[in-house]
Amino acid sequence: MAQTQTSADPAEPAAGQIAGSPTVQADAPAAAETSDSNLSEIVVTAQKRSERLQRVPIAVTAISSTVLTQAGLGLSEDLPRLTPGLTVNRNANFVGLFLRGVGTQFANPGLESSVATYQDDTYMPRTATAAFAFNDIERIEVLKGPQGTLYGRNAAAGAVRIITNDPKMGLWEGNASVQYGRYNRTGADAVINAPIGDSVALRISAMYDANDGYVTSINPTTPRLQSRNVWHVNGKLLWNATDNLSIKLSGDIGRKFDHEGQAFISIDSTCPGLIAACLGGRGGNGTLVSGQDGPARGDFPGSKFDTRDAGAALRADLTTGIGTVSSITTYRYYKFTGLADLDTANIPFQHALTDGENTKSYSQEFQLVSDNTKKLKYVFGLFYYKEKSGSNFSVSGIAINQQLGGPFTAVNGNVRTQPRLNALSDFDIESYAPYGEATYDFLDWLGLTVGLRYTSERKTQNSQDLRIIIPQAGVNVSAFGTPFGPREAKFDKLTPRVSINVKPSRDLLFYASFSRGFKSGGINSPDFARSPIILPEVLDSYELGAKTEFGNVRLNGSAFYYDYSNLQVTITSAQCGGSCVFNAANATIKGVEADTEWAPTSALNLGAGFSYLDTKFKNFAAGQSFVPASGTAACTAATATPNPADDGACLGYSLITKDQSGRPLPQAPKLTTYVRGSYTAELPNGAKLRFNALWNHTGRYFYGPDATFGIEPSKDLVSGAITFITADDFSLSVFGDNLLDDKYNTQFARQQTGGWTVPGMPRTWGVKLAKKF
Repeated sequence: MAQTQTSADPAEPAAGQIAGSPTVQADAPAAAETSDSNLSEIVVTAQKRSERLQRVPIAVTAISSTVLTQAGLGLSEDLPRLTPGLTVNRNANFVGLFLRGVGTQFANPGLESSVATYQDDTYMPRTATAAFAFNDIERIEVLKGPQGTLYGRNAAAGAVRIITNDPKMGLWEGNASVQYGRYNRTGADAVINAPIGDSVALRISAMYDANDGYVTSINPTTPRLQSRNVWHVNGKLLWNATDNLSIKLSGDIGRKFDHEGQAFISIDSTCPGLIAACLGGRGGNGTLVSGQDGPARGDFPGSKFDTRDAGAALRADLTTGIGTVSSITTYRYYKFTGLADLDTANIPFQHALTDGENTKSYSQEFQLVSDNTKKLKYVFGLFYYKEKSGSNFSVSGIAINQQLGGPFTAVNGNVRTQPRLNALSDFDIESYAPYGEATYDFLDWLGLTVGLRYTSERKTQNSQDLRIIIPQAGVNVSAFGTPFGPREAKFDKLTPRVSINVKPSRDLLFYASFSRGFKSGGINSPDFARSPIILPEVLDSYELGAKTEFGNVRLNGSAFYYDYSNLQVTITSAQCGGSCVFNAANATIKGVEADTEWAPTSALNLGAGFSYLDTKFKNFAAGQSFVPASGTAACTAATATPNPADDGACLGYSLITKDQSGRPLPQAPKLTTYVRGSYTAELPNGAKLRFNALWNHTGRYFYGPDATFGIEPSKDLVSGAITFITADDFSLSVFGDNLLDDKYNTQFARQQTGGWTVPGMPRTWGVKLAKKF
């Protein structure tokens, strides 16, 4: 990935800083105890309080801003490079995270992700915002396993917490950088920290990232696809009103307007050149393009995905005799508009337009968090969440024209002026949850953690309307006479956690835990035939873990077993007009994972990690599979009674129902691993030369339970950088990513003509100039 500025220090790492080490420091006594080690102290807030990572009985991968910058990782979808067990499915504007084999393939305003994503204290309901670049990051915490007690709904797989830098009192500081790379990649970012008197400080950061794209189109009028153009601004104002009261106001705004996610390339095609024959004589003379190295087949000119995101948060912390009382208020706004070309031809056979997917969300949380000095430590809270969202979705093209009794004249590239099927829907979500968690240390070496959360949630689909719109004939009518609605789904869940913690010494921790998480249920959208309400997923986790530190070596590991029920599985159904979600399966997941880091000297830092998963559907009788049409009954019948209208019956693929029990879960490679290193050489006059390298391996996995299609081969991504740093904090970096030019995909879909995929970024390189002041 291109180098992305994430730290207040654009060049120099802290001594001993390595993978998995945030830059935040422990309190003075802890730091003093580890002063003879080259390892940096790791402090996280995974349990709503600042604690040494080695004392937290949860599997956590903590990645500092320094490590992110050195590794050149700038997006949430880059996190698997340093997080074993994490994979990403990039579906158009949707960024789906899968953690330990648990994730979401398909989301809409009525259905969220299984991995909860937070920016500071704010829950991010729409995962498309994960495509925005990191900027001014303090650290990222990936909490593995169900986090149902402290984080609640939609944290069945875990949680990703993106923590940005707070303002610093009494200190003027900042940094800035610019970069240029392959595919005309240009980037710039800046951070400024400004004190305002003795008790107020302001911090503002901004970034811009763009490239020209790396996939050509068969349409010569279409720009390169997979281009990127994004900007983001973030600000924080901190006021220490008294010694016991602090108030922090933060806000951010950004926009992404580009062709990233649109480069659909036809694969596994069985059609003899023309899409018309493969689709049973429908359509026109659109030529199929097959093979990952071929160009994308988009036939619409210049339409971009447009994502807008903004938010604000207000946090007040009051220190009292019983702990810190906090009030956290957040608001977020999100809007997406985009056109996707769904066929595999250079004709307007089938286009889809999201003409405004909007989300407005509000949350209020109250917390009481004790300090860490007593035998009894506790967290109590009350969380309220409200969301209003809606979507306007249309499908058009030659296929739709024919279904509506055409032919009608299709205006290529402008769905709003074509005959189309239009789905309108809007949702209200309201949820509240009291929760509490307490740890009691019976002895210096023995403790027990017990937590419980009760979540009540109501989702209401206020309306669902499918409309037939034919501008050429003046038609705009509801296909059902009247809209559906309202539909309501209510869910109530208890999510407990119990952990036995054994601490033989300061640098050893062993734990055995049980925890439950759940992903909210929901309603499909669009949903043309009132498909069943989607029930919540429930995941019970049993985990054994160890955290150890000996001198300059840190080694953490865990083994876990998941009992996973009510899986929300994406299948193709006429009930919702395409891909939709049903409760269709139960599953089991077993795994082991470990992370280690070694700092033999203050100049050399090494890190490695791995995850091994064994996943399986226990029962999935309603599974689906694409099979060659040549072996179906329809083909046999067409062959027995030749008819030119049936020429397509033996071409392409047909969708059948097939029991997928025993198959591995989607996006769950058996093995993921990484190795990284950083070496800093001292030069004359206070200058330094730093070398960084990162290797990540992801084993083969399936995009769905069907073994016929959607196999992603194993991939090995290698990146590296050489950085020259002057004594006055200028730095110049030369970097490269995917240096082996490994071919891989970020997205896959199946269809009658075979399937399509979106290729990942090929080999890239660039230079970056940065200055700290």
